[in-house]
Amino acid sequence: MANFSRVIKNHCNSMALIALLGLLLIASFAGCGTPQSSGSSDISTDNSSSVDADLQDDAKALAAFEEQLKNIAALEVGTAGSSLKAVKVAVGLLDWAAQTSLSAEQISDAANVFYYSLTQQNRTIFSEQVLSVKNCTEQLAVGGEQAKELLDTAGVTSTQKNFDTSPLNPLWEALIHLPSE
Repeated sequence: MANFSRVIKNHCNSMALIALLGLLLIASFAGCGTPQSSGSSDISTDNSSSVDADLQDDAKALAAFEEQLKNIAALEVGTAGSSLKAVKVAVGLLDWAAQTSLSAEQISDAANVFYYSLTQQNRTIFSEQVLSVKNCTEQLAVGGEQAKELLDTAGVTSTQKNFDTSPLNPLWEALIHLPSE
């Protein structure tokens, strides 16, 4: 019953995120092609352009996050070279996390939407893929020779010296404990 409640809650969160994404798209196109009045007005539009820019930044950040989730989903866990490919995906995810402006809630909601957009069979596979990437991010976060060797073996160059995995906690919390029913 607790799992069912969690699924319903996550579904509601997913629906809320879909609604938010729809509103973001509508808001970003709302002003397109509409003529502005040439008369004087006491209402300032500085705040609305700031909000529009924030909405566009969020939409871009969500699109970049979805791309990272697709990279995870493209991994073939258990095949030759899959662990090296997981390192590449992990570095991309860590690089994205270091630059994202998304909140923990936005990350969690977007991860849930992505997860529930998958078929039942693909959810099970995706859970394995997520664990593989999570393990790589944890190994990279340790740093030192172990991380350098891991990067070298995978043929990955990264400008980051120290990987911070804390921005990914909402992602792991959202995805690792979901039922793959």
